[in-house]
Amino acid sequence: MFAHVDLPVLNAHRSRGTASLVSGLACEISAGYTCRMAKVLISMPDDLLERIDREAGARGSNRSRFLQDAARRELGWPSGDALEAALTRGREALSSVGGFESAELIREQRRARDAGDRRR
Repeated sequence: MFAHVDLPVLNAHRSRGTASLVSGLACEISAGYTCRMAKVLISMPDDLLERIDREAGARGSNRSRFLQDAARRELGWPSGDALEAALTRGREALSSVGGFESAELIREQRRARDAGDRRR
C-alpha cells in the first residue's frame, strides 16, 4: 500500500523547492511507514515467523507493529497505556492547583532569596 510518486513529478517539485512536501506526503500515505523509520532485513525460523504473524493478526495488528512492541518491552520502554496512565495521574494530582503565573512565582522566590542574602 505505497503511494506512487512519479519521478518526473518529484524532480519538478525539487526544482521549485517543494520536494519535501511531496516526499513527506508519499511517506505519510504509505501504510504505517514514515521517512524516519528504518526498514530492516532479519533472519528467523519459519515457524517463529508464522507464530508472530498469527499473533499479530489475532491482535488486529501487523508483523512490524508486533515486533516493535516486543522490542520496546524487551528494552524496558513503557507502553503507551502506562504513559497515558502516568499522565492521567499527574493531571489528577495537579487538578486542584489552579492557574498560576510561573514568572511571578520565580520573582517571589528571587526576592525572598535576595532578602535572605542581605541579612548576612
